[in-house]
Amino acid sequence: VIRGSRWTRVTGEELQITLEGIVRPEDISVNNTVLSRNIADARIFFNGKGPITTVQLPGWVSILLSFISPF
Repeated sequence: VIRGSRWTRVTGEELQITLEGIVRPEDISVNNTVLSRNIADARIFFNGKGPITTVQLPGWVSILLSFISPF
């Protein structure tokens, strides 16, 4: 199992990109890298901090309605 994370800045937004998945030991190169096609069950997560992320968060009314009627 591998997991890596990196912070970067995109359009004024701080963005954390996390990659995780399963790799066979023989797919790890001598310089400790893996080709993306060799990562099984790959998952990529994005987590941002900044004005764009703040605007995209749901308001309290949306949170309340999803709690009352989750479907």
